[in-house]
Amino acid sequence: MAMFTKKILDEQKTNRINQESCNNQGFLMKIIEYINSKNIIVEFQDEYKGRVHTNYPAFLKGSVRNPFEGKYRIGEERLNNQGCIMKIVEYNGAGDMIIEFQDNYKAKIRTKYYTFIHGNINNPYHKSVHGVGMIGEKHLSRMNGKITKEYNTWKRMLTRSFDEKYKKRQPTYKDVTCCKEWLLYDNFYEWLHSQPNFDKWYNGDLWAIDKDILVKGNKVYSPETCCLVPNNVNSLFIKKDMCRGDLPIGVHKHKEKYRASCSNPFTGIQEQLGDKDAPEQAFQVYKSYKENLIKQVAQVEYSNGNITKRCYDAMMNYKVEITD
Repeated sequence: MAMFTKKILDEQKTNRINQESCNNQGFLMKIIEYINSKNIIVEFQDEYKGRVHTNYPAFLKGSVRNPFEGKYRIGEERLNNQGCIMKIVEYNGAGDMIIEFQDNYKAKIRTKYYTFIHGNINNPYHKSVHGVGMIGEKHLSRMNGKITKEYNTWKRMLTRSFDEKYKKRQPTYKDVTCCKEWLLYDNFYEWLHSQPNFDKWYNGDLWAIDKDILVKGNKVYSPETCCLVPNNVNSLFIKKDMCRGDLPIGVHKHKEKYRASCSNPFTGIQEQLGDKDAPEQAFQVYKSYKENLIKQVAQVEYSNGNITKRCYDAMMNYKVEITD
């Protein structure tokens, strides 16, 4: 019986020595030593000739790892599902590697080879928001599964700046855009957190990012033109051009006269300021009232610490124009 068993093992050894197969990563390997099915040595048939002590079932399944696999993987490139080029720059095994996106930002992400070959790695600097906005790596857009207030504000700003469907619904944003710096969420986030009244904005619901106060007639969201303000301040500068037709701002036809009216944030009502024979006369009434109202709001909000000195100064010097 022992001689029969030895004969079988000798036949297996003879038949299986030099047997070749590919492992699961496509590397050709050859059996160079065969003791029994649980004890064999394979040699990979490449320039490095790596040898691995393993077993015959693992050889047949292709589950033997090439010890020099990383030398071949370094520098390998593929496209992710967003169409971005990614390259393996560090390889510690199929379950532990680092890829680098081949763009100006060179974001590096630790991942697995399986994820890499299937393209399931998102580039944080891909223009994924309205075709222009990049989220970046520094700051989270979600915390505990909930979208952050900073990210939601940034995304809504980009919607007003680049979403054509939104612009058709809101014609006052037709020519509005956003500066290049703020197309990266990281930059917008850091600007927000640098604002003196950030804590009030963050912890309050009735706040807005305003682009109209600091620079009159401004159409660009940017660090130089924007400030954080309570909604009652922001609402003072909202234009409703579609509601007044060809008449000056703050004026509407009333019977045979032209009436000036203005919403008062202190009372919450639309104040009727009087009727005039000509629209220009009615506008002068509105202009005087509105500029005084802006000054009153500026003084209250500045004393309460809700607006910056720069915003306060802009409001105190704000001039209402007939073409607004």
